[in-house]
Amino acid sequence: MQNEELLTAILNELRAIRSALSNRSTPAAAPAVQPAAQSKDIPQPSEIVADPGSVEVHFGKNAGTPLRSLGAKSVEWYAQEPEPRLGKNGKPFPPRPEDVRLRNAARQLVHGQRGTLAAGSKVTLVSETLTEEVPF
Repeated sequence: MQNEELLTAILNELRAIRSALSNRSTPAAAPAVQPAAQSKDIPQPSEIVADPGSVEVHFGKNAGTPLRSLGAKSVEWYAQEPEPRLGKNGKPFPPRPEDVRLRNAARQLVHGQRGTLAAGSKVTLVSETLTEEVPF
């Protein structure tokens, strides 16, 4: 007898939930899908890459493809901060140099296109060599 009472109580609760959901009005202005990642979601590059569009993806299905050949959403995906890879001891591995370069190039492209590239970014040009000559 107790099982029947429990099932009746559950059924009544489900009916109340269904009624509440059907009576709830959905706001017309609310977007059904979240917009693409905003500038605040993607960090600024830690270093500026000389030609960010020519940096090639070094892993996955886009391996060997330069960033300029990818769509905006793909570039934004490469620009996001990935989950850290953890070792057996639970400590994160340091990021590989090629991962950092790809991430910085993607971030530079995203923020450059949006006009949100920070002016104070550290500039590191790979092809440039430092000299002590000052052209006066």
